[in-house]
Amino acid sequence: DNGVTLHTSDGGATWTLLASGTSANISALAVPPSGQAWIYGAGLRRSLDGGASWQALPYVSGDASSVRMASASLGWAASGAHLWRMAGPGGYWTELLPTAGAKTVDAIDDLRAWALADTFLQRTVDGGLAWATIN
Repeated sequence: DNGVTLHTSDGGATWTLLASGTSANISALAVPPSGQAWIYGAGLRRSLDGGASWQALPYVSGDASSVRMASASLGWAASGAHLWRMAGPGGYWTELLPTAGAKTVDAIDDLRAWALADTFLQRTVDGGLAWATIN
């Protein structure tokens, strides 16, 4: 709450409070294998140093309910009415698909991702160019 970000380096035995650069509630967190960390709280922020400092990044309108990073330079976000994809190191996001109620998004690599809404599941196998509804 209120921009609180915590970090552990011992498997959760102890936690350190980190300044996130925002006082907004953090609604999404992603930590890809690259060691970067991404948070969403009234804007998107990225840390390249384990959370010691945070950089505000350009983002789109809407509150992100889910942010997932497939790699250091490829990410996905769900903001309720839209899905977004970030490709490249600059942190710029592109709207992929207007959708009704996307709550969460998950990706396993550059091409394959799933978006879950209240009443349906969608998947892409081509990096978000096309989406199929799964019943």
